[in-house]
Amino acid sequence: MRKVLKILFFFILIGLLSYLFFYTYLRFYKKFYYDKKYSFYITDQRQWYATSRSGAEVYYAIGTKNEEKNNDKIVSSFSVSPVTHQSHQNQEEVGQKFENTCHELYIELKGQDYQFSQLMLKEKQALVCSFKAIPNHVDNLFLLKQYYLFNPKGEYDYILTVSYPADNLVELEKVESILESFNIR
Repeated sequence: MRKVLKILFFFILIGLLSYLFFYTYLRFYKKFYYDKKYSFYITDQRQWYATSRSGAEVYYAIGTKNEEKNNDKIVSSFSVSPVTHQSHQNQEEVGQKFENTCHELYIELKGQDYQFSQLMLKEKQALVCSFKAIPNHVDNLFLLKQYYLFNPKGEYDYILTVSYPADNLVELEKVESILESFNIR
């Protein structure tokens, strides 16, 4: 009987240590983020840092820094804005409103190369608008993309916004990585 208890204790200890290792790995190395309120999570936020939210509509915002210049200026940004899922509206109505909003932003920022399309993102239907513009706080040309991610089975849809310096492949890779890490529970 004691032998069985020792073996059972050993397996419980191994399980507990494995759980702690996995939790520590996700939380501190991969910088895992889970949001209970809006049911989304980001599995890998390495090279991304918390930023101040720009506006009431932005719920969660992170950015990258230029490590070589050793300053706190944001190079690329990623933000999440949950939107209450409107089951009474069809996707065409929501899509038209989203496209109008994107186009207004494009005009406001005096953008160029405006594009609007539909695609699949994380196995969910999404709308995306993109354009290049020079933001107010920098002198470089940036690519801005907004995704409207439909979540018909959930309580919320999501607007994901990314911006990064146009023609900067390193920052493009970071943005693609964070988009790949975004998931809906």
